Amino acid sequence: MNLLAYIRKRLLMLVLVLLGLSIITFTMINLTPVDPVILWGGEKASPEVLEKVRQDYGLDQPVVVQYFHYMANIFQGNFGVSLSTKHEVAADIATYFPATLELVLVAWVFALLVGVPLGILSAVKSNSIFDGLTRVVSLGGISMPLFWLGLLLQMLLFKQLGWLPLQGRLDDMVAILNPIEKHTGLYLIDSLITGNYIAFGDALKHIIMPALTLSVSGIATIMRMTRSCMLEILSKDYMVMAKTYGLSKRKVFFQYGLKNALVPIITIVSMSMCSNLMGSVVVESIFDWPGIGRYATRCILNADYSPVMAVVLMMGAIYVVINLVVDILYFMIDKRIAYDSQE
Repeated sequence: MNLLAYIRKRLLMLVLVLLGLSIITFTMINLTPVDPVILWGGEKASPEVLEKVRQDYGLDQPVVVQYFHYMANIFQGNFGVSLSTKHEVAADIATYFPATLELVLVAWVFALLVGVPLGILSAVKSNSIFDGLTRVVSLGGISMPLFWLGLLLQMLLFKQLGWLPLQGRLDDMVAILNPIEKHTGLYLIDSLITGNYIAFGDALKHIIMPALTLSVSGIATIMRMTRSCMLEILSKDYMVMAKTYGLSKRKVFFQYGLKNALVPIITIVSMSMCSNLMGSVVVESIFDWPGIGRYATRCILNADYSPVMAVVLMMGAIYVVINLVVDILYFMIDKRIAYDSQE
């Protein structure tokens, strides 16, 4: 099976995964003890009003009929209307998702730029004091809860040192005096390409603390995996032979060592991005970040289920697409990888 056939197969799997995910999510939502009609109509609403709400939103029909009706609307590009915001769900996602995407990308860049070099240095200086310190730090980073770390950073960097703002995405006065002209929805990019450097600096200060909180676990995981992969590669016979031939340490390390360790490193780096998507729900709540995680949390508390379904399906699609991109990178890095019929 060639690469194109493999991509087609994975795209078909994407449809099946999203279908299964939609069934599971829809079933779990309907098993919750909360009656959304009462929340939407109000506790003091008359039975006639509640029945009218049920009829308007199709909640008087069997669950199976509700599911097929919902999926039919999705295939038409209609994700429903959020009863929390009174807007179309698709419009809400388009509004909130860029904030989450920017936060996840910045955290991922932090994890990549810190985790990979530290993991490589730890492998090169194996069993040294530096190696011991990085291993202890990585273990602490993996074990540390996000909510605790976020609150700790707020106390240190905001309350004690006053270096960074407490929460939000942009200062209110900056938003009024130097509004960002939106093109991509990513404040750092939009402010930079329009030359709005005041807003860029303020947006950068606001994103550092939540991105750092989100990236700590990824840094620790990437560091440990990179160290493990590099130690395994450095002990191979061909690496020892390359050194005996008199090749420079730099050439042996980067041309023969790091290249062969890239496949598992790419795997853990991609999983770090997926982990950031999950962790963003907690981080956005702590730092009042106006992203898709906080939006979904508010909808869950309000029993607003259409946005919850849409967010779950979107996250599932992102996971599958990231895994597909990683598989393509495998093929580009190592031509020996073949996608046979057993995949």
